[in-house]
Amino acid sequence: MQSAKAAVKPLRILWVAGPNIKPKDMWQANKRDYPLQQERWRRLLTLANNVQVSKADKWPTAQQFANADVVVFYWDYPGFTEANGKQLDAFLQKGGGLVYINQATKADNGQALANRIGLAFSPATSKFKEVPLELTFAQNNPITKGYKKNTFQEEMFWQPVAGPKPVNVLATGNMDGKAQPEMWTTTGAGGKGKVFVMVPGLWDWSFDDPLYRVLMLRGIAWAGSKPVYSFEDIVSMGARVSK
Repeated sequence: MQSAKAAVKPLRILWVAGPNIKPKDMWQANKRDYPLQQERWRRLLTLANNVQVSKADKWPTAQQFANADVVVFYWDYPGFTEANGKQLDAFLQKGGGLVYINQATKADNGQALANRIGLAFSPATSKFKEVPLELTFAQNNPITKGYKKNTFQEEMFWQPVAGPKPVNVLATGNMDGKAQPEMWTTTGAGGKGKVFVMVPGLWDWSFDDPLYRVLMLRGIAWAGSKPVYSFEDIVSMGARVSK
């Protein structure tokens, strides 16, 4: 007889990454190495109990969406279209989860993307700047439990394009005298499916920072309808940190 533990369906994660942005000089090195983080986080997440991770290096196929419970987008994809958006709509309607990180939140058609992930950024109207990003965290959400303020040497996006769905802002940074959303959640139409968005993610070192990792792992677990603390035993595994 199959045990209850063995019968639990694994969480199937698809991590989408595009080609690396080639560094022009040393200042551009160690930024947005999409294939590196895709492989490192594939290894990290598969250390968790009952998790399967597959990889894509282009917009997912219908079969890849069908075989995933959570799709993580960490790449540069300015050509997001309404057709792509309808695929996300269908994925959310079946209860899927989406995770959007940093540059993936930016598209030439920012409105089409915002309609799916709550807020998005457009090169034409939004602003972007590398800063010591001090985040102020919401105090009423399990994803941000234990966080009040934290500074990451990162990148800030502001003046987003807003979609029609309400968003639950989890962290803000201050710019132009206003609190700007830098991390949030939303859901698909009718509350089906879950979306977690994390704007910080410029530097490769952020993905080794345990404080950043905790937020990412909680967000992925939440998007996959798992308890948000499901992955906290793998937070420090493989992290390239030094004293």
